[in-house]
Amino acid sequence: MSGLLKEQNNVPAHPPGCKLNVSDMMEKHSLQIYQICTEPVFISQKSMTWRWILAGLTIYMIDLCFRLFRRRCHVKLLGVQVYECQLICLKLLKEGFNAQPGQYVYLQCPHISFLEWHPFSISQCPTADDPSLTIHLRTNGDWSEYLKHYLLSGNDEKREDIQECSKRNVIYLSSSSINKRLFVDGPYSSCFEDVLRYSVSICIAGGIGFTPFASILRYLSIDVKHIRKMKRLHFFWICREVEVFKCFSKVLCEMFEMVWRKNHPDKFELHLYLTKKESWDTIKNILQDSFPFLKPRIQFGRPQWDVLFEQWANTYKKIDVGLFCCGPQRLNHEIKLLNR
Repeated sequence: MSGLLKEQNNVPAHPPGCKLNVSDMMEKHSLQIYQICTEPVFISQKSMTWRWILAGLTIYMIDLCFRLFRRRCHVKLLGVQVYECQLICLKLLKEGFNAQPGQYVYLQCPHISFLEWHPFSISQCPTADDPSLTIHLRTNGDWSEYLKHYLLSGNDEKREDIQECSKRNVIYLSSSSINKRLFVDGPYSSCFEDVLRYSVSICIAGGIGFTPFASILRYLSIDVKHIRKMKRLHFFWICREVEVFKCFSKVLCEMFEMVWRKNHPDKFELHLYLTKKESWDTIKNILQDSFPFLKPRIQFGRPQWDVLFEQWANTYKKIDVGLFCCGPQRLNHEIKLLNR
């Protein structure tokens, strides 16, 4: 900036209002007297911009160095779980890692790329009893496909064995998988942390968008005091495949068991919607008898959002209601328009 801004260096010799050619001006304005002065001299102005950006730049550099150091901390892979619906569950252990429900992290696999960091919601936060964190991701791109093959492949395995292993719902715990290199950066805050701040919250998830709410439901199933402060939690989950429900069925059942055990069954309202038509025998075979709370709450189709929003507006007229949605862009856009 110092080269762009100029300032006059000889103001006493050339004050504002003086004239250089006095003879011409005297002919036109004989009654006025003008001061004779020299040519103005301009020099580059000293830049003071650094004073304004120094504090912010210093804080940014300190934060950048801290994040670079934190990213390179060792992360231990405890387990890999592959589901039939193209979902992968990673159980990781990072020393000194703490996170709040609703936060997310960045995941990097140096074997694939040293520059790519992908954000994923934390589906299970570390606790005093279990210091590990859990991440669920869907394999719908090149990076996630490479990650699945890298995690499930051993040094002496064939590609056919990897494909056969990925088709089954298995927990893969071999020495070759545990020694895989992964880096985690975070945690970072998100808007889903505010679910616990409202007395009435409406949570809408689409497909794998359930992951940020999974950590919140796990936290509520453990912290009984917080569920007592809440008036009601409305939860809607829309999926195409019933296998996705099974991936997080344990979390939902634990939440149901807790509210029934503490005599608060009206504080948690769950609605599950299947967009793909399935027979009840197929649903029963997938969910089996170990998840009795889920089968009665499964419906086909999609929710009638206009009717539901009108009902909520009449019920909670004088209450601040938190609305949270995580899912495909089409679902987020639809909920955003109805919330206006």
